[in-house]
Amino acid sequence: MTPETRKIAEEELRETDSSRRHAIEAIREWAEKNPRIKALRLDANFILKFLRCKKFSLPMAKEMIERYLVLRHYLY
Repeated sequence: MTPETRKIAEEELRETDSSRRHAIEAIREWAEKNPRIKALRLDANFILKFLRCKKFSLPMAKEMIERYLVLRHYLY
């Protein structure tokens, strides 16, 4: 990220290097332990989409991932 982008991410999304690592790892652990989640991409770029959309709120990002999986399941 450029310094300008990094500043915007920190101010608007509460995203720092340490918060990003912690949040991605927390989502991965949650997904691996959750029996309802059978197939989910666990790469950082995919997880970051949900985290950034919900401004790095873990509970809201987890809920959005669950909704995404439900919609994906019913659409296919």
